Amino acid sequence: MRKTLKLLGFIAVIAIIAFGMTACDGDDEGPEGTLTLTAIADYAGFNYVGFVSLEAAYSGSENVTFKWERDDAALTVTTNTIASPAAGTYKVIISFPDNKDYDDITSNTVTVIPAPAWSNCFNTWRSTGQGIAPSRWEELKITPTSFRLDDNDGDWWEFNITDWEASSSGQPSGTTGYKVTGTVTGMSPGYVASTQFNQNGIAFWVYLSSSGTLDLRRTSPGAGTPGEIVGTGSTRIYEVKQ
Repeated sequence: MRKTLKLLGFIAVIAIIAFGMTACDGDDEGPEGTLTLTAIADYAGFNYVGFVSLEAAYSGSENVTFKWERDDAALTVTTNTIASPAAGTYKVIISFPDNKDYDDITSNTVTVIPAPAWSNCFNTWRSTGQGIAPSRWEELKITPTSFRLDDNDGDWWEFNITDWEASSSGQPSGTTGYKVTGTVTGMSPGYVASTQFNQNGIAFWVYLSSSGTLDLRRTSPGAGTPGEIVGTGSTRIYEVKQ
């Protein structure tokens, strides 16, 4: 009888160990993926309001829900994206509704900042014909750190912007003016002979009108007042490229 009891006890111990091993094998070890919050900016490195969206991505296969916070205050957003975020510092928290034992995961933070006043200049502009021969056109692309001029002859010119500042110097009536300073970084042969474009130390002024057109002027190195780019006495006017 004692032998039988010992044998049954031994079998019971083995059964418990086997069950425990099976249970351990089936235990969840936690979330399999990682959570990342990314700013998708129109201009890399500039998370400006109106020029950036936010996207949260979880790399695992589990079902998750999203909760957003801005400046540590809860938002009502429940999707993984915010198309037009306001200024503030964002983070995302995901939960696992099908895995109640999993802890929530909090993402990295991303900060969105107000756009500067001159952000209205960031665009691709096309010449209207004013200040340029009717048979010609120019295209001007302005970003926070550069602008590039291309024309219909295939010539081009590039300028690295190091500073923007509000300026009323030479400002036409009904416009908002900005002085743009920086360094010439490249040009095609058609611009090499032009002292209007090939000098470092030149500055440019852009004037935005209430109707949405852009007036472009420049100065030579050391000059304080913006003048016409062309020698005909007329300024160059651009409108947003459609």
